[in-house]
Amino acid sequence: MRTFIQFTSRNMAKSSNYYLAFELKGNLFAANFPRIYGFTREYTYLSLTNFSENVPGIALVHTEYIPVLDLWKKIGYSEKTYTGTEKLMILEAEVYDTKLRFAIPYDQLGDAFELSAKKMMPAPSVGSIFEKGYIKGMYMHQEDVIYIINFEKLIDIDDLIDIKIAPNRLVAR
Repeated sequence: MRTFIQFTSRNMAKSSNYYLAFELKGNLFAANFPRIYGFTREYTYLSLTNFSENVPGIALVHTEYIPVLDLWKKIGYSEKTYTGTEKLMILEAEVYDTKLRFAIPYDQLGDAFELSAKKMMPAPSVGSIFEKGYIKGMYMHQEDVIYIINFEKLIDIDDLIDIKIAPNRLVAR
């Protein structure tokens, strides 16, 4: 069984209209397929001490150190969700002209769907998650609301610095 799944489809990589829903704490979010690098359940978790609360540690996947971004904490919830045993979605994003790879925990995967800009509903303007631009828009799928994440806005300059220097701050758990 493969422990790490990586997308290689040229069609998926080229289309910015394909999304994958995932669940975190009972809420549905979606990531854009060109941003998704892969998924893993098997990794070694290395915690970071006295570091950013949004980047609790590093996942060692095969031979690559991938910083973990606690999405739940980042979007404004007080409790942390990351314990080092969750499934991880590994993403690539270009932030401030820097291409970086990071992981976010998720509870379970949902449906893949195609979504044009015309069908995306605008995000509300009330609430810190929306005011900061973390959510690009919303999509109604059957009876569920799926929040489309704007990964370029999700990572600010402090997170970028934390993600870039995190592998140098490793402390084995």
